[in-house]
Amino acid sequence: MAVQLSQIIGANVYQASDAPRYVKGNTALLVICGVCLILYPMTYFFYRNVNTRRDQKWDAMGPKERSEYLRTTKDEGNKRLDFRFAT
Repeated sequence: MAVQLSQIIGANVYQASDAPRYVKGNTALLVICGVCLILYPMTYFFYRNVNTRRDQKWDAMGPKERSEYLRTTKDEGNKRLDFRFAT
């Protein structure tokens, strides 16, 4: 599916009306690269911040509160306080 998706994108980025230098197509690809260069670090810091806030909540609990939370929580998956995102 990824190959098919890239072929669709490639067919729409490089169009015959933009030939031979493909200024619009290359500009579009540079904009996409620029957005990714901004988006990736922002995502990293967002998930680091989420982990930090969860650590603060988890560390504020005592051992009894933690076991009570683990026993009674209805949070599932990445919503749980004991779940950490890989950064």
